[in-house]
Amino acid sequence: MKQELAKALMDLMRDTEYKDITIAMICDSIPISRNSFYYHFENKQALLVWACTMNYQKYCLPYHFLSEESTTLFRYIYRLRDFYTKIDRIDEGKTLFYCLKEAHKSGTDEKHVKEYTTLQEGNWRKINKNVYAEYATSGIAAVLTYWIESGYEAPIEEISQDLTVMLNEPLPLIRDRYVY
Repeated sequence: MKQELAKALMDLMRDTEYKDITIAMICDSIPISRNSFYYHFENKQALLVWACTMNYQKYCLPYHFLSEESTTLFRYIYRLRDFYTKIDRIDEGKTLFYCLKEAHKSGTDEKHVKEYTTLQEGNWRKINKNVYAEYATSGIAAVLTYWIESGYEAPIEEISQDLTVMLNEPLPLIRDRYVY
């Protein structure tokens, strides 16, 4: 039922702005009762976040982590660009950023988030894996949000390479060597 609700929301968003879609419209398109909707989701935004998360996990995450490049991630977003552009317009990117961050974070498991180490003042210091996951997912969501808000201006291969560098190189090196 959750997948049907998500599909109904995405179908409605093809022709209607998110803010104009009501829970009644979603329910009528399936059809189900409003009580059934509220059994599965607290509100329309919860459905939107769930839809983004499930699609992201299904179409992007299985492939994104298999290579150094993140082109699959950008191809997925670009394929659904109308949907993501409409999410961006909800509240100047806040909901979009939140959806993308939650979608990526939900698919991050122990094998992808290691306890990374860093050299600080001559001592090795472990970084909490949850802190790293928050940092990485926020960075990925920020890059995706920027790309969507710029109208998908940068070519997929270019923005993908930028993200790959940002996720694999130390921040001072990126600042000093790559930023233009």
